[in-house]
Amino acid sequence: MKKIIFAAAMAASMLVACGGGNNNATSQAEGDKANDTKAAPEVKPEKATFDMETHGKLLVDYMKPTFTVKEGAIIPALHNDETNISFVTGLSPENFQEYKDAFKQDDYAKAEGYAYKELKIGEFNAVMCSYVSNLFGTQYNTDYYIDFGKNVDGIYGMKCCVSSEKSMDKCTSQDVMNILSSMREAEKK
Repeated sequence: MKKIIFAAAMAASMLVACGGGNNNATSQAEGDKANDTKAAPEVKPEKATFDMETHGKLLVDYMKPTFTVKEGAIIPALHNDETNISFVTGLSPENFQEYKDAFKQDDYAKAEGYAYKELKIGEFNAVMCSYVSNLFGTQYNTDYYIDFGKNVDGIYGMKCCVSSEKSMDKCTSQDVMNILSSMREAEKK
């Protein structure tokens, strides 16, 4: 569907660029005059906070309009045109070791583009696993599990599933890492 919309937009822009099929000089001059108008004002990113539907327990920061909350998603998520980040709570202190083991198993390890890494995200220990899925077209994925090292009102960590149809770089971009690094326990009132 995106290809059809893109093709229609390209055809329309080519028609405009070619003077709407009219070869007279006034049409071209009018087109040049229209192109002299000032550019639209630049939209400044605005910092926002996302609860991840943990009912005030855990928060992340993101930049609007770079990312927006994915409305109606079954799993809480932030997204933009190129990247989706979904958040799944870890409800057991064993989840960190379970993900460390699972990310090394054949389901992941045999996938195209597989990579595994242990790292720090913000103040927390984490593991990440990158792979390419071809189940419904090519999709680049990096799954992170962030271990809090303590019980945060029944939550021990967070699995962050980052996906993109564009490239693996979108899953590990600075924008994504800024969001994940901002994860924190909400202040108690």
